[in-house]
Amino acid sequence: GGPPSGPGLRPMGQQEAEPSILVFDEAHNIDDICIEALSVRLNRSRLDQAFGNLTRLSSEIERVKGEDASRLQEEYKRLVQGLQHAGQVDAQIAERLQAPVLPDDLINEAIPGNIRRAEHFVALMRRLVNFLKRYLLVDRAQCEGPLSAVQKIEEEAEVDSKSLKFCHERLRSLLNTLRVSNLDEFTPVTKVADFVTLLGTYAQGFTVITDPYPEAEGIYDPMLLLSCLDASLAIRPVLKRYRSVILTSGTMSPLEMYPKILG
Repeated sequence: GGPPSGPGLRPMGQQEAEPSILVFDEAHNIDDICIEALSVRLNRSRLDQAFGNLTRLSSEIERVKGEDASRLQEEYKRLVQGLQHAGQVDAQIAERLQAPVLPDDLINEAIPGNIRRAEHFVALMRRLVNFLKRYLLVDRAQCEGPLSAVQKIEEEAEVDSKSLKFCHERLRSLLNTLRVSNLDEFTPVTKVADFVTLLGTYAQGFTVITDPYPEAEGIYDPMLLLSCLDASLAIRPVLKRYRSVILTSGTMSPLEMYPKILG
């Protein structure tokens, strides 16, 4: 999968294009690169590590609460500001969300209530990791679309699709609040957040594949793959952000194919 701030995870909103020229060299395989950037792979080892990350985050949250409870409140305010900047909420809603008393109906509409507090978010992520562990227990390869997978998450993990969309941004905000210096240590839980965020964001353009024998027949080590099928989902935010984007390569043929596959 792509990096935590990779394309497709952070909406650009209606920002004016930057007056810059972005050049992709050797761009003949840019469609493959875009698809790979938005594809996420998980296995049992990675999910076990993600669960360990969440245990560590719980300990850090308790430590921070004891030292400075106001930092967690500031994290929520920054989340609201980040959502406003990303175009998820408008200025009026953002101002009301940052008020001392938050109306329940407004919170439910703009930001899911179980995302609001750090402890609730960690508990939500634990349910998602446990669901994915069960989801991996298959004896034959299977494939399904995002909507079907999200429905199973809603029924079995009791996490709605709206909450899934905020997981990436919420985890990034929490790691910043806790002043985590070694982000690589939290790569497993970041991959899970990327997986569920993409799953909750895109109803089309992805497929969920579970393969019990990804390496070799007879070696049971199931892999879960959220596979991107549409390169334009990754490149579209880049095209919107920069005024000019240039693709160069000596083997870009046929040329008329690239505008079609990149949207």
